Amino acid sequence: MVDNGILAAYAFSRLPLELSNVATERYLPMKTLLRLLPMLIAVSMLAPQAFSANKALAIPTTYYLPNVMPFGDIGNGTYQQVFDAGRFPGTITIRSISFAPQDFGLPGFFPGKYEITFSVTPKAVCDLDGNDLSQNIGSNSLLFFKGKVDGGVTIRGKAYTYDPTQGNLLVMVKVTGKPAPDLGVLQAAMMRGSDCDGSSRAYSFPQVPFMGADNVGLITIFVYSPVGAQATQKLTMPLKESNPRAPVAGDVRDGTVIE
Repeated sequence: MVDNGILAAYAFSRLPLELSNVATERYLPMKTLLRLLPMLIAVSMLAPQAFSANKALAIPTTYYLPNVMPFGDIGNGTYQQVFDAGRFPGTITIRSISFAPQDFGLPGFFPGKYEITFSVTPKAVCDLDGNDLSQNIGSNSLLFFKGKVDGGVTIRGKAYTYDPTQGNLLVMVKVTGKPAPDLGVLQAAMMRGSDCDGSSRAYSFPQVPFMGADNVGLITIFVYSPVGAQATQKLTMPLKESNPRAPVAGDVRDGTVIE
């Protein structure tokens, strides 16, 4: 189920401590912050009594440039992003994932069919195989979401219980049903982090072509329920802008997608 978020004031009043830090530290421009607030908690479909049981965690904790992989108008393909197990507070049940939209164009997902799978991978951050993406898939694989998506920045799927003691988390997105790529359509460019900030990616979009692996990843907000006392709280660094570095494939700079 795709969730477009809730009113900013309503979300702000229920932000967990981790995301309250994002607001109070004021690293994000106010315009960007107001766009992020409605979808950060991503629980508008939950019953009111369930709000207090859910928390949110953002990885990476830096932001740099928007990137069109995998949700933009880049054709069909496969995208994988690995997340450092050490960033998670303990065993959790993931309820939804959200992404941070850019400040231009259309922020929502480009229309297509998306299949999102979670697994526990032995691969390290910044060490995904960009030649054979099947080598990155690990154990405890579960289909989180499968269906048509058009717009929005949040996806709610089948609850996934993740134990970080077993390895890093791999999120894989398979995309079908899109037209031929048009890099002039600046839709669904989501903010990505800096090099090796708790995350990295591998990808194969042969129609562009974007193929390989690099050391960055989309800012991903996990809304989760703790499993056991060990996962009751996890303080995170507030989102902050990273120092400028060389752009990577799919980045949008000055209105142009970098190939």
